[in-house]
Formats: sequence, structure tokens, C-alpha cells
Amino acid sequence: MALFTGASGGTPTDASAGAFQSFLDVSSSSLDLNALEQAFEGSALKIVVNAGDQLDFNWAFLPASFTELDYAFSVFNGAVTNLANTFATGSFSQTFASSGLFSIGLVDIGDTEGDSILTLNGASYTPVPTPALLPGLICLGLSVVRKRKQQSA
Repeated sequence: MALFTGASGGTPTDASAGAFQSFLDVSSSSLDLNALEQAFEGSALKIVVNAGDQLDFNWAFLPASFTELDYAFSVFNGAVTNLANTFATGSFSQTFASSGLFSIGLVDIGDTEGDSILTLNGASYTPVPTPALLPGLICLGLSVVRKRKQQSA
């Protein structure tokens, strides 16, 4: 299980200075709700995926309070998708059509009051064999067929 928090009171990554957005490879204002409700700090995980890779997991978002503006999100190749901004659970399943960077995390909006929480569990990542492996697999298959023919002759 993975646990993400805004880490208020700790040493979170400062989103207002753009370091968090830089880590996610998104624009400096992409996590802001508007000009007055801006990203303050956050926590995220980033992985590289290839076309055809499959990623599945279950998630739960627990905001610090019902009036909080914090939210959970995912990012694929710079496109931010809001997963939840109220208490919610869900599942994520994606077969990626192209290669790129995938991130999931949460962001504190406007302040460091309270710690919203995002949990991930039941994660499964299935990579597609790279094309460099295919010639080797073909040669291996041909050698097995050849050996069987020799044994039966």
C-alpha cells in the first residue's frame, strides 16, 4: 500500500514555488483551482510507462475536512485529471496507448491546515515485452522446434 499526505508540519514539496509541478512535468499553474485557490504543497509518485503497458490499482481519498479544497489527481504526459476532492474511493485501470510519464498524488490548496490522505492498494503493473526481446524469443522458439524435429527423426 502507498500512502500520500500533504505532510503539513513536515518537509513537503513546495508547490507554490513550482518544484512540485516541475517534478510532475506540468505547468506551474496546472494544479491551481483558480487565481485565488493555488496549489501550496503536495505529494506524488511518478513512473515511466510504455505503449501497451497495463496499470491497475484501487485508491481512497480522505480530505482533511469537508471544507478543504485539496484534491487527488493523476497526470499522464502533462494532462492533469482530478480523481477526487471529497471523501471517495475508486479503482483505476489503464492500458496506455502511448509511452510517457504517469503520476498520481494529492495537492494541498491554499494552506497547510490539516493533512488530506490518498492511499493506493492492490496495484498491478503489466509491462509489454519490448521489441528488443522479440528477436530473441523468436530464435528461442525456432531452436525448440528444430530440437524437437531432430529428436523425432
